[in-house]
Amino acid sequence: MERFSLVLKNDKIRQYDLLAILIAIINSALLLYTAYYASSQQTRIISVVGGALVISFLAFHFFKPEYKQKKGYFLQLALFICLLTWVATVNFAGFLVNLSFFSLYNISRKPLIVNFYIEQITISSFPKKNIRWEELNNVILKDGLLTIDLKTNKIIQGEIVNSSYDINEADFNDFCKTQLKASATLTQ
Repeated sequence: MERFSLVLKNDKIRQYDLLAILIAIINSALLLYTAYYASSQQTRIISVVGGALVISFLAFHFFKPEYKQKKGYFLQLALFICLLTWVATVNFAGFLVNLSFFSLYNISRKPLIVNFYIEQITISSFPKKNIRWEELNNVILKDGLLTIDLKTNKIIQGEIVNSSYDINEADFNDFCKTQLKASATLTQ
C-alpha cells in the first residue's frame, strides 16, 4: 500500500532538449544528403519531405514558446518523423539508431516519482530502483527538499515538484522515522 508519493524536479530537461535538437538537426542534414545522392526518385522525395518536416517542427519549437512548455511535443514529433522517414527510405540502420534516441528521449522526460511504501521505497528511474528501509540511515523532507541517506554513504537528494500544501512534511517525516525504527528493530 502506497503511503506517500513525491515527484522530484528534473533539472536536466533543458540538456535533454538540447541533445534532441542536435539529433534532429543531424538527422535533417543526413536526410537532405540522402535526397541529394539518392538514385531513386521516391527515396529523394521521401528524404526531402522528411527533412523539411523535421526542420518545420524544430522551427515550431523555437518560435512558438507557448508550445515549448508542452513537454517537448515538437521535439518528440521531429524525432518521430526521423524514425518514419528512415523506415520509408528503407534505411534500417538509421531507423534503429533513431529508435534508441527517441526511446531514451522519452524516458528522460518522464517525471521522477518516489513512492514510499511500508515495505520499501521505489524510484521510477530507468531502471526502476527499489530501496528497502533496512538500507537507509535517514529520510527527511524539509522545505521541499527530499534527502534519502543510504547506509552505503550515498545520498539521493532532490527538490520536490509538489507544492508544500500537497504534502504535510511532519506527517511524512514521522512516517519515515516509524519505518526506519521498525527496520532497525528487525535487523537487530
